[in-house]
Amino acid sequence: GAYWITGGLGALGLEMAKWLSRSGARQLVLFGRSSPNGEAEEVLADLRRDGVQTTIVLADVGNRESLQQSVAKLPSLLARPIGVFHVAGVLDDGVLAQQNRERFEKVLRAKVDGGWNLHEVTLDAPLDHFVLFSSVASLFGSPGQANYAAGNAFLDGLASYRRSMGLPALSVNWGPWAEVGMAARLGEEKLSARGIAPMNPRQAIEILEKLLETSASQVTVADVDWPTMLGLYPDGPPAIFSKLAGEVSKRGSGDRELRQRVLDTPPEERLDMLHSCF
Repeated sequence: GAYWITGGLGALGLEMAKWLSRSGARQLVLFGRSSPNGEAEEVLADLRRDGVQTTIVLADVGNRESLQQSVAKLPSLLARPIGVFHVAGVLDDGVLAQQNRERFEKVLRAKVDGGWNLHEVTLDAPLDHFVLFSSVASLFGSPGQANYAAGNAFLDGLASYRRSMGLPALSVNWGPWAEVGMAARLGEEKLSARGIAPMNPRQAIEILEKLLETSASQVTVADVDWPTMLGLYPDGPPAIFSKLAGEVSKRGSGDRELRQRVLDTPPEERLDMLHSCF
């Protein structure tokens, strides 16, 4: 069967295409709003040499008519996918006072309209997977990204809604991927200041593979330094972090106790003492 990837000509979409190829997929439909650039052409050439049929569809998935017309032109095998990966996304960052309706609609179009259109267009398809690339922004918040956070929160809700209908769905609240994706362009310094480190793309994909074998409908995958993250809330963490804050606090207390035990133990006995602890 065929797999659809929206945002399929972008960095994350191409990573998905390469992974699906390695996993045995032979039919890929890559949706994009503009023609592939040189880097994408190289990846596509490699896929085709490996025997993967790659079909490029230039369409705006946020536009229902554009998506329907494009799907109608596909051969029947490709028009009824067995897997959908909604990777498409757009950023237009700015503090809330500088945002307006147009800037919100620009970002929500890819996430909200795109996600819903894919949901409706594939209702009769024999889907095994319907994976939505959400973001930690919808859970943690992200300065200057109110529109992006709102769009991803819709995807989280869409996954839950589809599950209530008995349909496959998984929304992954991704942290940033190293070297690829929109988050990489924001700069690692801004993210690391919040305790969020970029993930190796191969590691992220390995985690996704495991998630597809579970019954989860929404999972957060991010490399977070929790003491740094929780330190951003001097008046106490939000409710979503309350349990984590308790665990981090206990871990910190345990680390201090262990350090003191090491200091109180004669040097020649410390290695044995540590072995007994672990």
